[in-house]
Amino acid sequence: GAPSTNPALRQALRAAETQDHPSFQEADEPEELKNLRANPVTVADVAAACRPEHHLRVLSWADGVNRGQGASMTLCLSRATAPLLAQME
Repeated sequence: GAPSTNPALRQALRAAETQDHPSFQEADEPEELKNLRANPVTVADVAAACRPEHHLRVLSWADGVNRGQGASMTLCLSRATAPLLAQME
């Protein structure tokens, strides 16, 4: 494939891959999250919540180059057609 232009791939890791992120520290867990841990959402649950007019489109750069998360999110947001959308990093 084409070489990556993602500058993050040229940086040293900030922490060991096996080290937990500081946000994983013990904290009081909301009841909703406890309930999800006890009764996780299934594929069938997700499929049942989907609407027929919704779909997933996979986008890529024509030259196949990896331009990084920021460029990918910008591209995806520029092509979104839904009236509302959620974004997770």
